[in-house]
Amino acid sequence: MIKYQGEMMKKALVLVDFQNDFIDGSLGTKEAQAIIPNVIEKLSQYSKENRLATQDTHFEDYLTTQEGKNLPVIHCQNGTFGREIRKEAQVGFAKIFEKKKSKEDNNPMNNLRIFQSYILLIVLFITFLYLIFN
Repeated sequence: MIKYQGEMMKKALVLVDFQNDFIDGSLGTKEAQAIIPNVIEKLSQYSKENRLATQDTHFEDYLTTQEGKNLPVIHCQNGTFGREIRKEAQVGFAKIFEKKKSKEDNNPMNNLRIFQSYILLIVLFITFLYLIFN
């Protein structure tokens, strides 16, 4: 059982970064495009109240961030089409968790918050894969 905003949910679906740039944009792949129908089908099996999503967000300073130095491909820029959740998957969510990353993330004081965010992302991704393929 999952508790969200004081309510108990039997099951939740977490859609992780299902954004245009990760599907057929700057970081897209044929494999990501191929799973679109399965993702949409799985989303249809859950009510809005039991659907959560994550959304990657970067800003103009992306290439100066830790991630941008390791992955110098501009993607999911705030205010762009590439950052948007895939249109077919915009079916309503109880909550969308934005993962905003900017130059301030290079500040050592933010390391714990960044670490916690990545752990959450990994857990959500594993959950997503489990739900899609089971």
